[in-house]
Amino acid sequence: MNGIKEEKSTFDKIEKIGHGSLVQHGKLNDRLYLIKLHANDGEIITNMIEKIAAESNYSKIFVKIPFSARNGFIRNGYVQEAVIPHYYLNAEDVWFMAKYLSKDRSIPDFVDLKNFRKVLDSPLNSLKYNADPEVTLRELNESDIYNIVEVYNKVFKTYPFPIHDPNYIRDVMKSHVRFFGAFFHNHLIGLSSAEMDRVAGAAEMTDFAVLPESRGKRLAYHLLNLMEREMLDEGIETVFTIARIKSAAMNKTFINSGYTFSGTLVNNTNISGNIESMNVYYKKLLV
Repeated sequence: MNGIKEEKSTFDKIEKIGHGSLVQHGKLNDRLYLIKLHANDGEIITNMIEKIAAESNYSKIFVKIPFSARNGFIRNGYVQEAVIPHYYLNAEDVWFMAKYLSKDRSIPDFVDLKNFRKVLDSPLNSLKYNADPEVTLRELNESDIYNIVEVYNKVFKTYPFPIHDPNYIRDVMKSHVRFFGAFFHNHLIGLSSAEMDRVAGAAEMTDFAVLPESRGKRLAYHLLNLMEREMLDEGIETVFTIARIKSAAMNKTFINSGYTFSGTLVNNTNISGNIESMNVYYKKLLV
């Protein structure tokens, strides 16, 4: 699947199955993603998701599950791709696992892996950078939604979730996602979001986007620092991210900010027009 282009632009479907397990699936990412496993679905979930994947001829199943549920997946041929320790209320680990339904999907781009190894091996930079005095940071709200969508449309040709849809942004903003923006003379030039799982006490630091003409200002670094402070105020104990393996700058931003690399999700996500491998990083805010 290395270098495969995905032409279909419709978003993948997000739905509940079984007793309430949450999945995302569709041809955009050519996969089924088990986002959240309901405790009562542990014995039946692999049959359910594999039936959906077989009917739609997806090439990958990707699951995010508690450590205690791992054995059922291992027995059914799933392999571990990444782990975040003490994820659930700073206690039980979360495992990211995959089952490849196509051999091509399981083969990483070795050029990407080689380049990423150089990033991992490069010296750590723990310098603190001052923000551009002409740039202001703040949390975004419903009045910013169309500006949010405009930035995402300019930065990402495709994305695994419908961040180009104002209604989607509005819905998640009302429920569990906080968006943050960087402004230059009152013009939104960069943004990011923190997707909170308050039950688990964890949050994903995600959806980083900076307009091409505004790069080089370390906006992602400053947005990440702001989000970490806000997540601490929310009582969030663990933060993590899933970063594109091709983006050396984003990987370095997380490494330099004290995040630990925990694994690569091979050929996992359709972003900017291609299915790409993604790296998982995590950080403990409360230890």
